[in-house]
Amino acid sequence: MRLPLAAVFLSLATSAAAQTLPPLTGPAPTTVVSPEIARASHALAAIWRPLAGPATEAGLTAACNGAVDDMRALDNAMPDQLNAAALAALHPAHGIVFVPAAEDPSDMFAFPSSDLTWFASGLGKLVAANEGTGEVSLRDAEGHAILITLGHVAGHAMLRLTVPGGDPITYVGCAATVN
Repeated sequence: MRLPLAAVFLSLATSAAAQTLPPLTGPAPTTVVSPEIARASHALAAIWRPLAGPATEAGLTAACNGAVDDMRALDNAMPDQLNAAALAALHPAHGIVFVPAAEDPSDMFAFPSSDLTWFASGLGKLVAANEGTGEVSLRDAEGHAILITLGHVAGHAMLRLTVPGGDPITYVGCAATVN
């Protein structure tokens, strides 16, 4: 059984340009989670690409060039048998792909690029979300604490990733992984 990324790609075919990610919609989760966690899960559900320059329209568009191709490549690399070892080996070429689990929105598949060596690919868990500050805390597939701040700039979804022992990295949301 493969992750539902293939179906997601059909909805992404229109554009890989930076966009505002959609609000939480769809069926109610089968597991009870806080509304803040559910909304944070939906807001994270995207491919996020690093922003190398200023947050101008041209810079945001440039950051997203190739994002859908990266998601297709990740989906093509998805093994038929999903297990922790197989998921740990999956990395997009650039950025981070987040896909919430259908049954529980606090369960989040995260696939960081291989340069984020401290961030493990696979099934993680959203553990806290603060809508007032945009702060989200998750545990990656190896249980490491990952701190993220969500926001918007000029109508584009943005993410600031706290890097252990380093400067934060800013990402732009390029294409959603859920409708």
